[in-house]
Amino acid sequence: MTKILCEPRDVFIRGRFEGFKQWPQGATGSPFGRSVKSLFPVSPKLNLDDEPLDFFIQGSMSIVSRKLKEIVDRYQAKVEFFPILVSFRDRSLADFFFMNYLECLDCLDKEKTVRDVGGPFPDDIKRIALDESRIGNCPLFMIAKTIFKGASDRLAEDIQNAHCTGVEFKSPEEWRNAVLLGK
Repeated sequence: MTKILCEPRDVFIRGRFEGFKQWPQGATGSPFGRSVKSLFPVSPKLNLDDEPLDFFIQGSMSIVSRKLKEIVDRYQAKVEFFPILVSFRDRSLADFFFMNYLECLDCLDKEKTVRDVGGPFPDDIKRIALDESRIGNCPLFMIAKTIFKGASDRLAEDIQNAHCTGVEFKSPEEWRNAVLLGK
């Protein structure tokens, strides 16, 4: 089975990048599914207003600690890591990385996934369903045409057992889009 990787609902880390504006050609967010090695700036700095966790999102970028990176590395997941200098309360913390997902799987079960068709954004997913046969043994991936990430049960368990902060894993059945919960 696969888990959905998400931030806890009460987690929001505020920060600003230095030395990094946006992806080339006006693209916003992270270009999931392809390498950004030639595009990523050298030594970008992230100034945080809140204490960093082992996993947090900045814009659409997944930022991870060395602890979480080492766990993902053991699974040989198709991701690339780029060092980021994180600054918090006048302290520089060098053990953080931008994690770019190179694996993007078309595994959304379109029949069972529930969308917010009556809302302002009809493509918003309220409840997600995955076609496990399209995932195989992939340990960590983006779900194609969404902003959501999936992780194998084993990887999720190892991350949880290491007490990594800022990350939760939910089965597709228990996952709900926090933005749409009020509807």
